[in-house]
Amino acid sequence: MADDRGRVVGLLASFVDPSTRPWGKLRRGIPAASVEDAVAPLLDGRPLVWRSLGADLGRISLSQAQVLGLPEAELGALLDHPGFGRVALQIRRVWAGTPAASVLRGGDVLVRVNGAVVTHPREVELATAAPSVSLTVLRDGALRDLEVPTFEASGEGTRRFLVWGGALLHETPLPVAQQRGRARDGVYVSWIWNGSPAQAYGMWPTRRIIAVDEVPTPDLDTFLAAVAGRADRTAVRVRLRGLDDKETVVTLKLDLHYWPTAELRWTDAGWEREER
Repeated sequence: MADDRGRVVGLLASFVDPSTRPWGKLRRGIPAASVEDAVAPLLDGRPLVWRSLGADLGRISLSQAQVLGLPEAELGALLDHPGFGRVALQIRRVWAGTPAASVLRGGDVLVRVNGAVVTHPREVELATAAPSVSLTVLRDGALRDLEVPTFEASGEGTRRFLVWGGALLHETPLPVAQQRGRARDGVYVSWIWNGSPAQAYGMWPTRRIIAVDEVPTPDLDTFLAAVAGRADRTAVRVRLRGLDDKETVVTLKLDLHYWPTAELRWTDAGWEREER
């Protein structure tokens, strides 16, 4: 998308709309300023790292904010703010496992950030580039001042994988906490190969391995320690937790001849594979 002088002002993108069944698509524009924030460090050869509040924001009308108890003084400040319009920002969802999860609640109306009135997510995005941020929120009909540490995220992606039992495993990705509000504990199953033990015994993708033979496996290292030294054709009891937080237990028989255990790591020289 360009302005009348041919300058790029945004990129058109498609998003899934979870409010529809079956899920439909939304087309929305990503502002060029946000794209530039991501591209600038890459052009300099630096990794893409940013800080976030760790929460999803939505908009409500000022009349809705009044019903929730917004004081007249803050209402006037929002009306005078030359921002997005006659709206207020509201916390829709807090990302699990982030510092904000212990401070913010879904439904909080975000009135001020570092003392300044905000009506647009971009204003919040810029303010939360610091290690912590001061917020004024409307909760239970009263204004509250909160100090919230921000969350650091990286654009590097997953740099370590395990192949075990014919399943591709790695640390639980951030979208599980963002979109589902689930903790990033356990070892995430992102893929299984046809004909593998993982497929045969029902170790389906999007589940997290939280224990092996009742030994907790909160991360890849504890998982590797729990499965180390297992002989071919031995049975392993795996406890899984789905995105709905329901737990299941499967007993998987290893086939190390056709489905050996391996670790893949990203290094300065590229991807390296090590048999485990």
